[in-house]
Amino acid sequence: MKFDGIDDRGQAVGDLHAALQASGVVGTWDWNPVSQRVRYDPGAAELLAGDAALAGRDLEFADAVAGIHPDDVPWMTQEVERAMQAGGLMLAEYRAGMLSGQTRWLLCRGRIFHDPRGRPVRSTGILIDITEVRTMDAGSVAPPSIGEPEAPLVRAADLCIALHGVVGESGSEALRGMTERLLLQIGREIARAERAAVPPTALH
Repeated sequence: MKFDGIDDRGQAVGDLHAALQASGVVGTWDWNPVSQRVRYDPGAAELLAGDAALAGRDLEFADAVAGIHPDDVPWMTQEVERAMQAGGLMLAEYRAGMLSGQTRWLLCRGRIFHDPRGRPVRSTGILIDITEVRTMDAGSVAPPSIGEPEAPLVRAADLCIALHGVVGESGSEALRGMTERLLLQIGREIARAERAAVPPTALH
């Protein structure tokens, strides 16, 4: 994950990274439907592409989903195509981490942006590890309990994802780093809310 400027405020990047991972946050992704390339931060690259060193690179779709469970790739691909045409919110749950041998359930929440002619030009979003609260065995496009339309955290995530996409178009790395950190923090709060909504017995 990238944490531009955090060192300047005296906060250890390693400590923040560990805290975010412990809360269930994985990272962020950026998909360009025009070039058909995906770009991950280190956390997302490790789980979805199988190699954290691929972070920041423009990956072809096949390489970008190499770490996703093979049973989930077909329907997830269809959902991505559907969401790209419809625009707006994209939400899915699927298994990843296959190349590392440690399967994790991820909540993928993103937003698709269209140009004035209605063509998809960009998609960006956040990934959250929901392994401990996931009870189904197959992938799903249905939102979890925290994903109610009126939930404040959900609205905050959607607005921040939209802001992150617009800032990305500006070319400002400083602003992009700020919105990315905000996205990760919102993801941390969503993961915390998910855990609070599940009875302790369901986590064992």
